[in-house]
This record gives sequence, C-alpha cells and structure tokens, in this order.
Amino acid sequence: MEAMWRVVGLCVLVAACCRAELCDVTSRQAIIILDITESLGNQVDQLTTPPDLPLEGDPQTEVELSLDEEGSKHFALNGSRLQLVEPLDSDLNPSTLRFQVSCKPRSGPGQVNSVPVIVRVTDINDNPPVFSGLPYSVTVPELTPVGTTIFKDVHADDLDSGVNGQVYYSIIPGDERGDATDGYGIFSITLPHQGLVTVNRSLDFERSPVYRVTILATDRAQKVSGRLSTTTTLTVMVEDSDDQDPVFEYASCPRVGRICANPEYSATVTSMEVSGVLSVKPERIFAKDLDAIGTPVRYSFLSGRPGTYDRYFAINPESGSVTQTHAIDRAVTRQFEIVVKAEENSEARRFATAKLLIKVAGVDASPPVVTASSYTGSVDENAAPGTPVTDDYPKPRPITLSVTDPDLTPEDDPPTYTWELTTTAFRVDPEGVLVVAEENLDRDPPNPGVYTFQVVAREAGEDGVAAAPITITVVLNDVNDNPPRLPVYPPVSIQAGAARRVVATITAKDIDAGAYAEVEYSIYHVSNNGRDKFSLNATTGELAVVGPVESGEQYSVTLRATDRGGLYGQSILDIIVNRGPNTGGPVFTQPRYSVTITEGAEPTSAILTLSALDPEGDLAIYSLVGGNDLNHFEIGESSGTLRIADHLDRESLDLYTLIVKAEDPDGLSNTATVTVTIADINDKNPEFVELPYSFRVNEGLKDVVVGTVKAMDEDTGIYGEVSYSVPEEALFSIDTTTGEIKTKQALDYEKQQVHLLVVTAQDGAADPRLSTATVTVLVSDMGDELPVFSQQVYEASVPENQADAVLTTVNATDPDSVPAITYVMVNGDPKLFSVEPKSGRITTVRGLDYEAAPRHTIVVGTLENTLDNPQATCSVLVTVLDDNDNPPVFSVPLPPLTLPEDSPPGTLVATVLATDADGTRPNSEVTYELVGYGKAPDYFAIDGESGAITVKVDLQAEQESDFELQVVASDGGTPQLTTTSTASISVARMGEEPPPPEVWATFTDAHFSAEVPEDATANTLVKKLTVLHRPDSPKKLRCAITGGNEEGVFGMEVTAERHCGVVVVGPLDYEVQQDYSLTVVLEAPEAPPSTENRQAQVNVSVTDTNDNKPEFIFPSPYNDRTHGKFFAYVAEDSRISTPVLQVVAKDKDSGEFGTVEYHLVPESNRGGYFSVGRDTGLLKTEREMSSVPRELLPFNLSVKAVDNPGQRGGPSHFTSVPVIVNLVEDIHRMVLVVDGSPELVKDNRDDLVAVLQEHSKHIIGIEKIESRRFMGNSSIVLSDATGTDVWFHVVDEASGRLLPRQHPQLEKLAEEKAERQKLLFHVTAALDGMNAKDIRPPVLPPAPVTEPPPLPVREATTLEAYYVVLLVLAVIIVVMGMVGICYICVQWKRYMKHRDETNKAMVVVAPPYERVAGSVIESTKEYEVQVLHMSVPMDDDSVQDLTLDSRPSHHFSMDNVSYITKQQLSDESSNRSSDGGGHMLEDHHLPHEDWNTPPGQRHHLGTHQHLPHISAMAASTPSGRNPAYEHFDDHDDEDEGGEGPLSVSATNENVMFGRRGLTEPSPVQTTTEL
Repeated sequence: MEAMWRVVGLCVLVAACCRAELCDVTSRQAIIILDITESLGNQVDQLTTPPDLPLEGDPQTEVELSLDEEGSKHFALNGSRLQLVEPLDSDLNPSTLRFQVSCKPRSGPGQVNSVPVIVRVTDINDNPPVFSGLPYSVTVPELTPVGTTIFKDVHADDLDSGVNGQVYYSIIPGDERGDATDGYGIFSITLPHQGLVTVNRSLDFERSPVYRVTILATDRAQKVSGRLSTTTTLTVMVEDSDDQDPVFEYASCPRVGRICANPEYSATVTSMEVSGVLSVKPERIFAKDLDAIGTPVRYSFLSGRPGTYDRYFAINPESGSVTQTHAIDRAVTRQFEIVVKAEENSEARRFATAKLLIKVAGVDASPPVVTASSYTGSVDENAAPGTPVTDDYPKPRPITLSVTDPDLTPEDDPPTYTWELTTTAFRVDPEGVLVVAEENLDRDPPNPGVYTFQVVAREAGEDGVAAAPITITVVLNDVNDNPPRLPVYPPVSIQAGAARRVVATITAKDIDAGAYAEVEYSIYHVSNNGRDKFSLNATTGELAVVGPVESGEQYSVTLRATDRGGLYGQSILDIIVNRGPNTGGPVFTQPRYSVTITEGAEPTSAILTLSALDPEGDLAIYSLVGGNDLNHFEIGESSGTLRIADHLDRESLDLYTLIVKAEDPDGLSNTATVTVTIADINDKNPEFVELPYSFRVNEGLKDVVVGTVKAMDEDTGIYGEVSYSVPEEALFSIDTTTGEIKTKQALDYEKQQVHLLVVTAQDGAADPRLSTATVTVLVSDMGDELPVFSQQVYEASVPENQADAVLTTVNATDPDSVPAITYVMVNGDPKLFSVEPKSGRITTVRGLDYEAAPRHTIVVGTLENTLDNPQATCSVLVTVLDDNDNPPVFSVPLPPLTLPEDSPPGTLVATVLATDADGTRPNSEVTYELVGYGKAPDYFAIDGESGAITVKVDLQAEQESDFELQVVASDGGTPQLTTTSTASISVARMGEEPPPPEVWATFTDAHFSAEVPEDATANTLVKKLTVLHRPDSPKKLRCAITGGNEEGVFGMEVTAERHCGVVVVGPLDYEVQQDYSLTVVLEAPEAPPSTENRQAQVNVSVTDTNDNKPEFIFPSPYNDRTHGKFFAYVAEDSRISTPVLQVVAKDKDSGEFGTVEYHLVPESNRGGYFSVGRDTGLLKTEREMSSVPRELLPFNLSVKAVDNPGQRGGPSHFTSVPVIVNLVEDIHRMVLVVDGSPELVKDNRDDLVAVLQEHSKHIIGIEKIESRRFMGNSSIVLSDATGTDVWFHVVDEASGRLLPRQHPQLEKLAEEKAERQKLLFHVTAALDGMNAKDIRPPVLPPAPVTEPPPLPVREATTLEAYYVVLLVLAVIIVVMGMVGICYICVQWKRYMKHRDETNKAMVVVAPPYERVAGSVIESTKEYEVQVLHMSVPMDDDSVQDLTLDSRPSHHFSMDNVSYITKQQLSDESSNRSSDGGGHMLEDHHLPHEDWNTPPGQRHHLGTHQHLPHISAMAASTPSGRNPAYEHFDDHDDEDEGGEGPLSVSATNENVMFGRRGLTEPSPVQTTTEL
C-alpha cells in the first residue's frame, strides 16, 4: 500500500512539473519559426504558417502580447496572429525576419517572457528578367561559318530567387523594321542557359546586310503559365566579302533572280568598211560586281569564231567598247561569234562571259523594189478570209507580190520583209499572195464596191528600209446575197363575180446588181383552196382574179418574189369578197383617205366625213374597226363624220391608220382606210441636256471656244429648231445654231476667276417658247511672261568618244510667279546631244568624233518662247578634244612580189602606205618598222618615214627563195596604236620554173553559225556553206553531216549556186534542245588529206516561238480537289491591300514569249473589291470587307495569265482560271489542337491538309498556325508555346461556299466519337507523332469586365491624433466663415450703389450701324430675327435679390415671353421711324402700345449696362454690324461656315419674341437679340 502511494505521489509531482505555464511555447521549442509568402504588389493580408503564435494563454483574457521594435516594422498583433503593416518583398528585404515577442500574464505578478521569432519569407515569381549591357550589337563577316559563336555578352538578371531567378535565353520571331531583316532562323542560341548567339544559316550581305535578332529571356518558374519573360534586340551587321561573280547588265536581259542569264549582244558592220567603235545592242557592254565592295571589272575577248576575229576587232578593257580595226570582206565572212569575258580585278579573278554576235552586212545602196503580177484584181464579196484576189487575163490567177533588191547578190541570204497595206480589208500572205483579211466584205450599198490601196514592203528590223509604194485596185464581185423584199399589203375588198379583174400590183426590191436584181413574181399559196381563182404576172406583178368568187369568201394570197439566184421574199395579201351589185354592202367612194390635223385640235372637232353608197340604197352604218386602240377618234354612225375624241400628242404618236367599216342593215360591209397625220404645234419648250454646264478657259485668249451647250425641242419643223442667245453685255458670244460659246474679249484671271453666263434657248416659232440655263466659266491662270536667256553664248569642251558627258547647263528665267520653262534643242544633232527639259543640262548622247567634226554649235530655246528675238535662244559652242582613237590603216595590201636573185642591195622592192584618221599631230604621224619570220629582216629593210622596202644584202648568198615580211605601222599618239601588214616575196632563181599551184574545193571558213525558228517547216534552208573552187556541176559536189545530228533533224543539199546547204528535215522544239553542233564534210570532189577547211563546224541555234500557252500551277495537296480552280479566303476585318492569294503560271517558252502577266477579268470583279499584281500574280483587297453584300459571296473571280505581253514577234496566248474567294467569319472557323510547337506543325502543313481533306471530303483552308490558346482562371486568354492551334475552315467544292461549324458533316467530324478519334489518329500520324488532341471552336477573349477598385488600406491612428485633427478643422471653418461674411457685406454695398446709379441714368446710344430690322425687299431672302422683351418691375422685391451681370446674355423666365408674328411686324412697319438714331431699337422691336411709357423710362439694357462693353466691341467690329446685337469671336464668320448671328430662315418666316401685355407698363424694358 505504501508503495502504491509513493507511486501516486511521484505521478502527481511529475504532472506538477510538466504542467505548461502561461506564455510558454506550445511546441516546447525555444524559438518560434513561421513561414509567409512575399506580397504580390501592395498585398498585406496574407497569413503566416501556422497562422497563430504557438504561445500558451488566450491573448484576450490571459496574456498580453507585444512586439519589439524590429517586429513592429513589419507586423502588428491581431490577437495571437501577426498582421503585415506594409507589403513584404523578399527581393528587396532579407529572406528571413528576426524579432522577439514579449508575453506577460494579465493576472498575478507573472514574469515577462521574451520569445525569439524567425519568419521565413517565401519568394514568388513577380520579377521578370532584366537585360544588362544594352544595347547589343555585333559586326560579323559574310563568310562566317555556320555554328560560329558571334556574340557572348547576352545577360539578364532576375531579382527572384531559386528557380524563379534562373534565366534561359532563346531567339523568337520579330518584326522586320526598316532595312533590317528578322534574324529568326538565321541565328540560334544552342545553350539556353548561357545565351551564346551562333550562326544557324549562311549569311549573305547582298540579301540582307543587317539583321534584328529578337532575344527572349524567360525565368524557370515551376508553373509554366506563371513564367515571366523579357525581350531585347541584338543588331547583327554583316560585313561584305568577295563571294559574287561579276554579271553583265542590260534592261531586257532575262534574269534568274538578280543574275542576267545568257547575256547576248549584237552589232552590225558594213562590208569593206571600218566602222570604228561599234554600236552594240541592246545596250553597251557593261558588267558589274554584285558584291557591295564593287571590285573594278576588265573586259577581254575569250574566244570566237571564226578564229580570225581578233584581226578585225578589239575591246577596250576598261569601258568594254568594241572597235573594228580592219575592213571585212562579206564574201569571206558573214558573221562573227565572240565570247566576251568580264573579269574582276582581284585575287579571286572571278569572271563572267557573254556572247557577242557581229554580222557583216552588205552595202545597202538601193531600197527594195515591189512588183505585182497585176495591179487590178477582183474577188467575190463575202469571201472568206484567206481567199486570194485574182486578175482576169488571160484567165483568173492569184495576184502575187514579189520583192527584189539590187544590192543583193545570188550568194546573199534573202532578207525578211514585212508588208504594210493602207487598208485592213486585205493582206499579203507569207507566199506573197494578196488575200482577203476581213470577213463579210459587202459590195452592196452603202458599202464600197471598189478598194484602192497602197502596198509597201519593209525590211525586217528596227531600221528596215521600205520600198516605194505600189497601188492596187480590187473590185468586189457581186454575189446573190440579198433576197427580194416585198412590202406589207393592207387587206383588199373586191365584189363577188366571175369577171377577170386586177386586184393589186406587186412590186419587190432587190439591192443586188445585174441579173441578180431581176425579180420574177409568183403565187406561193392561196387559202381556202383558191389557188385557181388568182393569177400573177411574173414580170409586171399584176395580181388578178380569174375565177368566180362569192360574197363572204376571204382569201390569203401568199406572194413570192424570186431573183435569178433562187433567193426569194414573201408577203401576204388578204382579199375579202363582198356582195355583188345587187347583194353587196355599202361601197366607199374611195378605198383610202388621208387627212392632216394639228395636235392642238380640240376634242369633238370634225376632221373628215366619209361616204359609202349601198347598191341597194340602204343606209350605211359607220364604225371604227381598226387602228383606234387608244380611242383617240370616234365616228358618227349615220353621218360618217370622223371626230377627235381625246387630246392628241404628236410627240407620242404622229400617224394613225384607221379602218372604217360601212355596214348595211343586212350586215354586209366594206372597209376603207383613213390615214390621219398629226401635224405639230409649238407645245414643247426647248430643254437643255447634260446639265449643269461648267467649262474652263485660259485667260488672255479672245475668240476661243469655251464650250458647247445643247437644247432639244421635241417639236418638229421650225418649232423644233433651237437657236441660242446670250445677253449683249456678256463677255461671251454664242453660235445661234450650234450653241458653241466663245470669248468676245480676253479674260483676266486676276480680275475675275468665275463667270456666270445665262444662255437662252428658243424655238423658231413666231411666238417662241424658251428656256434658260446658267453656264459656269472658270478662268485658268496662265503665264503671261515668256522665259528669256540672259547669257547668249555658252562654251564647253569634251574629249571625243565620251558618251553621257555633261557639257554645260543653260539657264533661262521666267518672270511669272509660277515659272514654266521647258528647254528644247532648236538646232543641233539629236543623235549627238540631248537637253534635259527641266534643268537645261546638255549632255552627249554618244561619243563625239573629232575627225568627223572638231566643233559643234547647239542652239537651245524653250517651248514657251518661240519668238524670233535674241533672248529667246542661246548658243552653246562645243569643242571636241582629239584622242588617239584611230590606228594607222594600210591603204592597199601588198601583193605577192617576185625578185630576181641578182637584185643588188638598195633595190626598191615596194612602197607601203598607211594613213591615220586622227586629226591632230602626233596622233596622225605614221612610222614604219619591218619585222618578219625567219631570215626576212636580215635581207630586207624599210624606210621608217616613207615606207620604202629595199634589198638589204645580196640575195644570192641565201638558198631560201621565199620570204615573209611583216610591216608594222605605228602612230605617234599616246597610247600608241599599230597596224600590221604582211607581204610575201619570192626570189626567182636562175633555171627554176615554179610548179603550177593546185587548188581544191574547200569551205570559206571552218566555223559557221546559224539560227532557225523552232516552227521551221521541212526543207527550210538553215545555212548556206560557201564553197571555194567549187566544181562546174552540182553533181560533182557532195556534202554530208558526220556528227551532231543524232536526232536526224537536219540534212544536206547542194544549192543551185553549187554550195552546201544545211536544211531542216525533222521537227524542232526549242523547249527540248536549243543548240546543235554539226560536223559537215566535203566528200566530193576529193582532195589531199592535208587540205584545210574540208571540214566545217556548224553551230545551229534554235530560236523560240510563242507556241505554248501559260499553265497555272496548283499547289499540292489542294489540287487533289480544286479541279483547276484556286480557292482563297479573306477575313471580314481585313484592311485594304491585304494579300489574299498568289497565283503562279508558267510558260514553257523563253524570253518575251515566256514572260507572263496577270490580269483580273473586270466582269468577274463585281464591286471592285480585288486587284492582282500584273507581274507577281498577287491578289490583294482594294476595299474594306466589312460591308460586302451577301449576294456577292463567294467572290467568283477570273484571273487571266497572258504571255508575250508586248506581242513582239507574234500574238499573245492566254489562259484563264477561276478564283473563288470566301469571306471567313467566326462561324466558319474551327481549331485543331496539337501537342507540338507551331514551327514543327508548319513543316508538315501539306500533310495535315491532305489528311483533313481526305476525311472531310471537302477543300480545307488553313487560316493560321499559332501557339495553343486556353482560358485562364481569370477569364484571360493565355497561350502555350508547347502546343499549337491550327485555325482552319472547310469549303464545299461543289458550291465553293464556306461550311459553318453547325453543318451536319462538320458536326459529325468534330463531335461523333468514332469519326473524331479516327481523324485525330490520322492527323497524329501525318504530323510525325505529334499528338492531335482536339477539334473545337476558337478560344476568343471574353468581353472586358470592369472590376471595382480595391478598398483603401487605412493605417491605425491613435486617439490623441484624432482630437488634434478635429480641432484644426474647426479653426479653419471659423476663419473661412468670417472671410465669407465680410465678402458678402462688401458685395451688397457695391450692388446697392450700382442700382442707385442705374436708376438715375438716362443714356441713349445711337450706334452708327446697319439697321437690324429695316424694310424687307420681297424678292430677296428673308432673315430670321428673334427679339426678346423682358419685363423686370422696379418695385418687385425679387429684383432686389437679382445680381445683374454686365455680360450680353442673361437668364430669363419663359413665363414673360410672348411672340410677335411677321404679320404684326409688317403692320407696324409703316409707323417706323426712318432715322438711325437711338430710337431705332424701340422703333423696330416695341409694339405701339408700349410708347405710352415715358421716354425717360425706356432704357435699353445694351444702352446703360453695356455701354463700356459696346464701345470696346465697336473698335474691333466689321463695318456695318451692330456690336450691341451681334457677338463676335476672335475669328471671322467665314471660319464658322458663313453662319452669323442672323441666320437664314428655312421657312422664310420671321419669328420674334415680344412682351406679354401687362396692365401697367414696365418701368424697365430690356431688349436682347438672340
């Protein structure tokens, strides 16, 4: 038991020791550790973790807690919780806060317990990275290898800690600004954490010298959506390197990118003439280095054919100009092909080549001559195009035209001629036959039957010479192409009977000529089996009754007129049979009546009385049975009087054909025709057309046509003849007949710029009707002064051969305010000089030749001054400076010479002579030098000045008999030019007889060139190879192609002149092969193997013709379903010039034939919403798309691709393609969501489209591919760069229309699970494994929601401070109240004094201004005047409280406002005073009953209260305006659109406000104009 109590006591003791005391830490730790997140912005409401301090005791009842000074800086105690008193930022403050909490029990003498507290601040990602060391820029060489690091200084700091402060770098797409290119893709950052920028693709300075690289710095926060980023730009400047070859440049060269492909130049020289510097086409030879460093280029000849080209031509290495050095015999060489080399002057020595083709032309001394086989011919009218025109002797044969040229020899290739005719009805076909060119040539009137025209043949080419014209006459032969025409006949009535009678005479007209105009008449058909009862004379056309006819019968006779060619015309004549003499109806006295009445005749007027007699004597009953559909006429039943029933209008209907019937009581009747012609009366006014009239005329011109007015009068005769007139005092005259207006005197723009002219148009009646129109004539200002030259003579000098050299600039002055000077060359050679029209700068067109003319005189004038006076022109004296540009030329080549072997030294062998064309010394001085082959210089000498060649030593000592001398002629210029001539000398040895020379048939050259069009037909001669020493018979000559003709398209033939000819034997196609190199040999006659030029190389170039149409290229995979159409889309919010689609068409032809232009067919572009780039094919918008009418959708456009746009060398071909453009709206858009970056999805775009089209069975259009969008927690649209949204829409290929998302097929695709999963599976496979997750509508940002502002956070204030604030506020209120009372007292005193002075004032103002309401002229526009009368009784107490304002406007009550009508105002106008004094306002604005008010009490507010204000306004007010009534701003009324205080009344009714009638007159009258 004792032990048990011991145990119990021990437990009690332990429990007493372990019981927690107040203020102890509940966790039994010595330190309290708390966690808190840093503030986001000004946030202070976040709690610690744990939220309460772990201390024993309730802070409200048991313990008292407090913070030390360090803790109070950041927290305040709220019970046992710590509340922030200011935002907490771990980036600026320490991440750990340390302070102490003091705890003291509230009861008892407890000890204060201080507990250390550590608060750990948790960082949040609230700071983006910040780049340092900006700006970033670097310069790199163009040839920097891919992978090279070019920039290492990219660095950004992030104030956050941990992963929030880690920064990764990347390059993102940027915007191209200015001349810089976006560097995305060109550069990369391979190590994101280091930011080293490396080259990702090869650089090209020529493509882009500057790149803007957008660098993105992103922190690595754990939540991807919470990561922050910053961008900056690295400017990369590329340094140019020498990596581009030189290229030849000229405007028309076909290009591949920037490079001129296959440059070709051409020139022409004349046989046996030295042309000097050649005129090279299409432009001078010029090459440049594509590198920006611009290395100089040197020119040279690389090679050429024939090999002797360098003997005749040289090229300037600096300028590229080609010079002919020797004359060429055309019989030897017809053409040179030279390869020109342009080489950079650099270590790399890059070069480019071009082809230069030089043709040797014969001397063109005579023009071609045209002859015709006959100069008169004929052809049938309406002959088909291509029908030949023939002559008629001795038998018809086609007229053939031929051309001969006296300058051509049989060996010359015949030139190509073009035919020019002065008519379009005929042309000359390629065989020279004159044929019909137009369809439906008609000789029948009014067309011409004879064509007389001229024919000219012109050599093809730019400067082709034309032959003298010949005249040819072609007569159109008549053919039977017009049938006879019969008129429409009215019905004919005849009496019954059997006697033969002529019923009518038929007449037909045939406009053909001759026999084809002869007509025969016949009856084609008669109704009611009456064919045997009528006959028709075939010649005279008389129709007669030959059989019995009975009353009541009616026959329709079909008449036919037939010409000799079998053509015919038909008409129907109705014949009505009436009763006979005893049984017939009434018979009119005549079958036809005609009468004329005026359109002004009144209704019921009688116009004609008809009479019909009945054989039986019965009364006839008359009626109108035809022609009276409008009921304009009526006839008396018994009288037969025809009357007018309604008003007539000739302009509506001017002729009536009435059928009047006369009927007897038995119902038998006859009819007569009454033709009523309506005569005109003058009932229409002339009416001007094309109103309004506005013309413009230059000032200073007299009798010049201003314009023409025109008036139409629907009346006829003199009533419709319109004449014009203008007032006599007008500055203009008018042609009374034509309405042409001229100036009567010169107009002056400075006096009057606009003239209004009233033109009167009247008809020709005695009492004419007229109308007027106002013509506005605008006068244009003209320069009245002529430009003159102050300097009469200019002098200039220029070196010869220098093109585009600036000589001088002439200057003329024009005294006009707007000078107009256009310089022209009055006298001078336009081929040598040009004058800039605007600047007056004079330059050379091409290089001048000192030898041709050492001096030139140019006369320069202006287009504006053509007078013959000294200052109208000036002279420019041009002096040409001589250059050494002509080498010496041997006048006669030395023939082979033979000397006897015993010729002593000093013997004159020959004398050579060379001349230099330069005009000055020493350029023209020639010296000679002898060089040679072998021992020739040892045995012969030459005199350097005279050119005499002599024997130098004894010739018998040398066994060699043949010597080759080479004589060099040099001029004395700088640089020195030389020419070499060769002479052969043979020494005749005693007893030797030279063997006779052997000659063999050879080609004139080893190389030939030719061109042939690809459409050349078989047996077309391609090239004639001239054979020297040819045999006397063509049978002895045989040529063959031994190489280069594998396709077998060429063959050989022997021409009639016994030369070898290359001909076409198979089809050629430029698009398949352009060049052939043929090897041609002479097989017969035979020759020794060593004979030269028995084999020739013939280079044949096939030239392109326009034989292919453009073909549109449809990109895959869209072409699988578009079926030859383009489908495009445009958004509804697209701006003007938004690109829509680029169509591309290719043409297989080359050059101009392969150039394609694009045009939009206007009829398809309804509304003009689109345009297409002519050269690019880029379709753009031209209007806003927000207001497109729905009936235009979809746009069904048609784009046409046209080749050979200039139609050079033949017609153009074109191909059209439909372009369907839809307007995309949100209801059409769908989004495919993919797990993968947008860049990877874009790389698989085509595969994605193919899958979508396969599953939807429709056309798919992808609108954009962007980062995946999703809706954040705060309804904010966020993006995820790791995912992709593919925006697409679906087009029905049958209708071409967009399908909305709600379409059943699309709902099935997007919502039906099986179809959806199947589609997503195939899309995933097409995207190389990138997972396709969803198909949904687009995620669009929601409408913005306005959030309430955050509540302000108020800081705690102690009680003592609150009392101090209340006390200070009370003091301020008391002081302000005292100041206000004082101010009110002062103002009241000033008011009472002012009112007393006002009551005593009697001031009347007489303003010298225009009366406000004077008498109104009735014909002028009335103006609205509103006047307000207010009554302010002096004794009214309310007035005492009224503070009067001295400003012009006042507050007033509408209860005291009444209205005075314009009628009341006009009634009172007779009593108004005519003086303009101070009573004017009372006169015009007060009723009579107000005049009983004493004058001393009638005061105007504007008089005694506005006097200072009015006086100040009067000084700055325009004359004639009353400042007391009108308010003026600082600007003029014109700035307000012309609206002043008096506005035009829309109803012409003047409204005035007046004082209501009062029992007693008011002691104060205030009048204010509104």
